[in-house]
Amino acid sequence: MTEQLDLSLTYTPKEQYLTLIGVVMAWMFDAADFLLLTFLIIQIGEEFAIDSHTKSWLLGLQLLGTGLGGIFFGYLGDILGRKKTLIFVISIYSICTAATAFVWTIEALFVVRILTGFGVGGVWALGSSLISEIWPKEKRNVGIAITQAGWPLGELIAALIVSFIVPIFDAAHVVIGTKILHGWRMAFLFGGLALFSALFIYLFVPESKAWKKKQSLESKELRGDKLELRVFKELFSKKLFKTFALGLLFGITGMMTFYSINSWLPEYFQRNGLKLKDSALMIGLFWGTSGYIGHVLFGFISNKIGRRPTFIGYTSLVVSSGIIMYLWVTETWAKYLGLALFTFGCGYFASFGAVFSEIYPTEVRSTASSISYNGARGFSLVAPPLVIWVGDVFNNMGAGLMVGGFFVILSSIILFFLPTKEGQNIID
Repeated sequence: MTEQLDLSLTYTPKEQYLTLIGVVMAWMFDAADFLLLTFLIIQIGEEFAIDSHTKSWLLGLQLLGTGLGGIFFGYLGDILGRKKTLIFVISIYSICTAATAFVWTIEALFVVRILTGFGVGGVWALGSSLISEIWPKEKRNVGIAITQAGWPLGELIAALIVSFIVPIFDAAHVVIGTKILHGWRMAFLFGGLALFSALFIYLFVPESKAWKKKQSLESKELRGDKLELRVFKELFSKKLFKTFALGLLFGITGMMTFYSINSWLPEYFQRNGLKLKDSALMIGLFWGTSGYIGHVLFGFISNKIGRRPTFIGYTSLVVSSGIIMYLWVTETWAKYLGLALFTFGCGYFASFGAVFSEIYPTEVRSTASSISYNGARGFSLVAPPLVIWVGDVFNNMGAGLMVGGFFVILSSIILFFLPTKEGQNIID
C-alpha cells in the first residue's frame, strides 16, 4: 500500500537546507565549546595545580552536565517546540563557555563547565528531531550524517583556536586588574562567538510542522491531562520501554567508546613528545578531514548497503585505531594512521540521529532521543576517570584508552536488537 503524503507537513527545499545549515552550525559550535576543555586540560591543570584524577572528574562532570541537559531540554523540546528550545540551549553553552575565561577558583571552574555541558546536552536531540521531521524520509540518512559531521568540524575549530589564539595571548600578557588572562582563557572567550548560530536559527529555521500538528491534536484530546506527564508515561509504557532501554544502552556504549579515547588524546600525545600546538593541530586537522569525510560517507554508504553492516565496518576501524596507538604511539606513522582510523571510524555517530528518530514516535521523539544520546553522554562521565584508573593499573595510559574498543563492540551487538524504519516514513 502506497504511503500518503500529508502536504501540510511538507517544506520547500530552501526551508530544508536552511534548517540543515542552522542545525549543523549549532552542533559544530556545540562541539568546539565542549572540546576546548579537552585540548586545554594540561594548561588548566597547571594553572589550578590539579592532578590527573581531578582533571578526569572535571572532564567527567562536564559530561554529566550534558546528560542532565539532554534530558531536561529534550523534554522541553517536546513541550515548547524544537526551534525555541534549541535557541535557548545555544545561548546557555555560548555564555558559559565565554564565562570560563573569568573563573579563578577550581570550584567555579567545575560549576561553569557543568553548566556548559548542561547547555551542550540539549543541542543534539533538538537538531536531529528538526532534521528528521523536516527532511524527506529518503534523504534522512544523508541529512543526519551531514548534521553529525558538524562535530568533527567543531573539533577542527577548537583545535585552530587552541593552536593560534593561545600562543598569541600567552605572548601578549593581557592583564585585567591583578589577573593575567593566559591564552587558554582567551580561547574560551572566543568560544562564546557560538551565540551567532542562535541568531541564524531564530531568523531562518522553521519550527517542525509535525510537532505543531501533534501538539494541536493532543491538546484537544487530552484536555485536562498534562502533556508534560504524557511524555514520560509514554516512555515507560509497556509499548515503548524495551525499545527505550535498548536505545539508551546503544547510546551509552557508543559514548563510552568516544569519551574514553577522545577525552585524553591531546594529553596522551603531549605525554609522548608533541607540544600543545602540534597535538591540537594534528588532532583538529584529522577531525576536519578524515573525521568529516567519515561522518558524511556513513549516510551514503548506509543508504547503499544498510545501516547495520556500515556501523560494524566503522566500529572495526575504531578498534583497530586503539590497538595501533597503544602498541606504536611513539612512532610518527602510528599517530597518523591511528588518528585517521579513529576519526573516520567515529562516523558511526552519524547513525544515532536516524536510529533514535526512527524508533521513537513524534510525541516523545525529542525527549527519548535526548535521553538516549545525551543521557548516555551523562553516563559516560565515568569514561575519563576509568581511562586514568586502567592506565595506572598497567602503568600505561594507552592501556586505558583501549577500554573504548570493548564498549564499541557492545554497541554493534545492541544495534541488531533495535527496531528499524530505515527508509520508511516516521511522521505518525
